[in-house]
Amino acid sequence: MTHEYFVKIWHDATPRRPTALWRRSGDHWEYLSLADWAWHPLDDEEILPHPQTMQPVSADEAAALQADRQRFARYWLLPPDPEFPDRPTLVYRQLASPDRIIEEVFGRDNRWTPTKSIAELQAAGPHERLDLVPSDQETAERVIQRERGITGATEL
Repeated sequence: MTHEYFVKIWHDATPRRPTALWRRSGDHWEYLSLADWAWHPLDDEEILPHPQTMQPVSADEAAALQADRQRFARYWLLPPDPEFPDRPTLVYRQLASPDRIIEEVFGRDNRWTPTKSIAELQAAGPHERLDLVPSDQETAERVIQRERGITGATEL
């Protein structure tokens, strides 16, 4: 079966760092689930991205993307609150899969745990809460190593 491949480009994403990977054979669409890293048939037409957010890629480019989960991960840092400077910098990550959004924070028990905080912490406006600072994987890894003494925490 021959497939056409597409990446979803949304917000600050690029073809090298897309937000989703899709493939199509005829009228049959599938997406790569970032939750289990497997292809799933499109059961709900509502999650099919708007055509303007889709960009075609070659089968080789799609294979390279599928081999590198890290390209789909987004990271943020939450620096300590000035009122509590001894608290560690928190590291957040997100995998925005078409079937669900996975949001995690590297927690006190030294593992990734689910969170719902990312959207709240990104909200702009007059508030007392600090905002998340966008990060790359390497910086997130260094922060976890510095704050927790753990190496390899950002590997997917």
